[in-house]
Amino acid sequence: MQEILDFEEKVASTLADPRDIGMAYVNLGNELAGKGLDASVPAFLALHIFQSINDANGIVQAAMIIANHLFLSNQYTHALNYMKMADRYLGEDSDSKLKAYILEKIAFIYFQEKQYPDSIETYMKCAEMLETLGDLNEIPKIYSALGMIYQDLKKADQANEMFMKAATIARDAGNEADAEKYESFVL
Repeated sequence: MQEILDFEEKVASTLADPRDIGMAYVNLGNELAGKGLDASVPAFLALHIFQSINDANGIVQAAMIIANHLFLSNQYTHALNYMKMADRYLGEDSDSKLKAYILEKIAFIYFQEKQYPDSIETYMKCAEMLETLGDLNEIPKIYSALGMIYQDLKKADQANEMFMKAATIARDAGNEADAEKYESFVL
């Protein structure tokens, strides 16, 4: 905690622009998270700064740090709230890798919480986005996750379809080892 107080004093004496201050806290949060430490305090400070100046990009970054901290603490419901916040501020029109990453995290949390219909819907949006982006390395992971959901739902045909789709895409991307792994999931 003393580290954060010292950091606050340093930031207050060297930075004037709220965006710069918020980014300093985001950077501190990322640094702490990288060391496996609690990044939530600087992330919350950053979030409040960015909300006060209506900086959507900053809000997204701070919310993701908070969500990842909560996720790693197995607080999935709270993590979901912050990932949804990041998604809202990123916007519906975004077709970036960041948007796909956020959707994948949201879908995974829904899966953890056994909210299968929401998980399926979100994973499908993520897969469509990744296909648009041409990211053949991530798409198979999404279809594999969908296969796992369908297995949990005791829908073997749909699960197998998803695993085979994952295998085909992995093979098309030149990743034979992953293709074989996905094929091994077929019941």
